Amino acid sequence: VGLAIALLLAVGTAGAMLTQRVFRAIDNVVKQARRIGDNNLDERLPHPGTSDDIGKLVDTLNDMLDRLEHGFDMQRRFTADASHEL
Repeated sequence: VGLAIALLLAVGTAGAMLTQRVFRAIDNVVKQARRIGDNNLDERLPHPGTSDDIGKLVDTLNDMLDRLEHGFDMQRRFTADASHEL
């Protein structure tokens, strides 16, 4: 019985540590993503170097930032061209 309790405590502790690590990684991505705005769309989130869910999330967000940056660049060029023609 004592061994089973010790094993359950060890598994619980390991699970809590893993969960804390994952949430810390997500919180880090959120903080970095909030820094990026229309004035610095050329910045990207640093990749954690893993292919887990956090790595996939960072890849997806960076792809989205690529598309947003491209759209903003097109809008700026159009506005500059239109104002020049006027």
